[in-house]
Amino acid sequence: MGLDWIVNTNCGCAGVCPHILSIFRIDSHLGSLSRLIDFCSSILVTTVQAMTSQPIYLLDSVEDLCHRSPQERRDAAENRSRLLETAQELFAQHGVAAVHMAAIAEEAGVGKGTLYRRFANKAELCMSLMDQQFSEFQEHVLTQLRTMTNEQTPFLEQLQWFLCELADFIQRHIPLLAEIQREGVLGATETTAPHFIWQQMTVRGLLRAARGKGELAAYFDIELLAEMFLAPLTAPYWQYLVEVRGFTKERLCAGLRTLVHTLLAQSSQPG
Repeated sequence: MGLDWIVNTNCGCAGVCPHILSIFRIDSHLGSLSRLIDFCSSILVTTVQAMTSQPIYLLDSVEDLCHRSPQERRDAAENRSRLLETAQELFAQHGVAAVHMAAIAEEAGVGKGTLYRRFANKAELCMSLMDQQFSEFQEHVLTQLRTMTNEQTPFLEQLQWFLCELADFIQRHIPLLAEIQREGVLGATETTAPHFIWQQMTVRGLLRAARGKGELAAYFDIELLAEMFLAPLTAPYWQYLVEVRGFTKERLCAGLRTLVHTLLAQSSQPG
């Protein structure tokens, strides 16, 4: 159990490959086989990093590997690093929302064309800035879920823990995450953002495991439940709940735990 049930339930060929292929068919954002290959590679990298605790780096896209010389790849990597460092500095000084892509390119000393070849929009740039945080968070979650499973912690209790850990992660990185989701990354590039797919896979995996252990009644719609649990944990909506509606993180987490507990209570009722 532990990590195995997440991998077997959600990450095996029977689970992920049809999902990826359906994405490739319907999502014009991918647009080419190379984008599909890049997406598959990013899923693999994220999963292996979380399982092995070792960083893994892809050189670049499929086109880069096929057509660029070693010097061109080095130059591209240096430009990417300079752009990310510059963006991070400008975000820290002025706030993520106030910094435009043109300002990042100018401050980094690169052309706008170079910037947009690397990052289609500010959301993609923010995604890259979050790479390490995503990886560390996933490693932390998988380690803890493995421990909890080995200790025979009920899966719905593990789900409560995960949702609150995710809430804390969102709260700590709200400016970048809000920009990522506000720019439409989850509308178009959710399919190319392994971290967000991993969130859904984790929630679905915990719900399926709970149903398998009799903690969750068979009549519950797991796909829909997963979406409903994660809906308030999209960064722009979370930001609205906290900054506009005035809910504290603690109150929101308590509400999420109550929702999970309600599932358990309903599943325990006879008939």
